[in-house]
Amino acid sequence: MRFTPLLLACLTLASAGPGKKKDHSSKGKKTHPTQIEFRWVGGNCQDAVDSGSAEQVLGYPDRASCVESGCGGTSGSFDVTFDDLDASPVEFSGALQSDLDGFMIGSMSEKLPAEITVRTDDDAGCQQDILMHASCSIPVGVGMRFGPLEITRMTDAVGDILYCDKETTTYADDANNNVDNSNDNGDAKDPKPKKEKKEKGKKDKKNKTHPTLLQFKYVGGTCQDALDSGNALQVVDSPDRASCDDASCVGSGSGITVTIDDMDGSPFTGAGPDDLESIVVGFPTKKLPAELEVVVSDDSGCSQNIVLHTSCSVPIAVGMRFGPWKSRVWRT
Repeated sequence: MRFTPLLLACLTLASAGPGKKKDHSSKGKKTHPTQIEFRWVGGNCQDAVDSGSAEQVLGYPDRASCVESGCGGTSGSFDVTFDDLDASPVEFSGALQSDLDGFMIGSMSEKLPAEITVRTDDDAGCQQDILMHASCSIPVGVGMRFGPLEITRMTDAVGDILYCDKETTTYADDANNNVDNSNDNGDAKDPKPKKEKKEKGKKDKKNKTHPTLLQFKYVGGTCQDALDSGNALQVVDSPDRASCDDASCVGSGSGITVTIDDMDGSPFTGAGPDDLESIVVGFPTKKLPAELEVVVSDDSGCSQNIVLHTSCSVPIAVGMRFGPWKSRVWRT
């Protein structure tokens, strides 16, 4: 069977034989980012904590922090100032959130400082002082929040990093988080794992996993649009475990609401797709429920009911579509 290039993430972990596992997720491999890209998502320190994505601030308060003053939220034009970098201070400014949709610190040739201090200000008088750790001695990854900032990309001397800590580095082969699943001739490799002999009475658990965090992007469209894209593999291949049903949908309107049962931060709302570029569900220290129930609605009257499976008992992957949803990053 030939798979689309979107990466069957759970199957890829299972298919790598001993000594052949590529560095997309490797225990014992330590790294140190050379560049980190952020985007401005707004909000204050507490909003980041409430999102469930402020892992460093929550889990390592002696190494990372976010302190705010004069913040009921953020509004108007804003400035972001990084210290501890070469040629500090490094400043970025914007009048709109879209002005800071992607800004990068660091260089390809040098490691970032282990500690980075950031100050954000806006014209409403909100000031946030942030301390983040960039050395991977504590977890750092794509989707992580620091006040109004969210990490969208990290790189080291090898390539793009999705996540790292003191024991593990998870790589992506490009900025779209697609892992290479082809050989040198461009032909797709069969991700089906080779059968290995097992001792009687022992089960092989080493390649089993279960995501703790999933990041999604709202791309719009209907359930049928997702099927037509060729990337709705759960819905197509496992209809008893995943589904997408819509009503009164001919496209996507504005005034979008995404409701996920039993998830912190839900519902997620936006005036359009740009406002829902990154929806992160889950928490780093707890497995996601095996099944997520999602309702997506907009002001055109379109309502979509989605069921997706996260336990890796059926394939789940970066780039997979669920109606107007597209998975971007996952983490175990």
